[in-house]
Amino acid sequence: MIIKSKRVSALALLILLPLLASATSQSDNVKRLGKTAAEFKNARVRAAVDWIDLALHPQKKWAFFEVWIMPMNQKSIEIRRENITLILPDGSRLSLPEQGELTAGLPEIRRVMAMTDVPIERIGNTFRPRRSTQRFGFHEASGAPFMVFDSCTVGQLSAAYGDVFFANPSGAWQNGTYRLEIKNGEIDVAIPFSIGSAQEK
Repeated sequence: MIIKSKRVSALALLILLPLLASATSQSDNVKRLGKTAAEFKNARVRAAVDWIDLALHPQKKWAFFEVWIMPMNQKSIEIRRENITLILPDGSRLSLPEQGELTAGLPEIRRVMAMTDVPIERIGNTFRPRRSTQRFGFHEASGAPFMVFDSCTVGQLSAAYGDVFFANPSGAWQNGTYRLEIKNGEIDVAIPFSIGSAQEK
């Protein structure tokens, strides 16, 4: 029984080691840019997120995040709406809502965004030296459907940006650690951040 137990423990360790290594590698790629902003960077991609709206208004159902992304090598990146996910502290996953759902759930989008439009982080300034910048177009504050797109291709000399919205089914955002993920067959971005009592100082 002791020998069998050791074999099981050894097998479990072999399974866990790659997962732990991956988690460590991901965290090594993340750097804070300010109190409410952080970036992920590796040899393939650089991405950043600002969560100031969530930090200021955790009691509201809807929150928006400023997101930037650009390639770090000679290959362009295609980002689709379904590639962006927000992981809640309890492990639940939120997908980007469709524009119609956003417009119905948050009819005063421009006013809500204006309340949070304060010059605290300005993460986009570090991306703008690129030759060109473009909008994701996944969400549009004006609600105009012709301004909304399902995908965005970012060229090697470009950077893409946009405000993306998520709705919390519980109606408010609890204290804890969240994670914004941008994942597809080409990139694997994960940016953790915290609000409330769990927020890093």
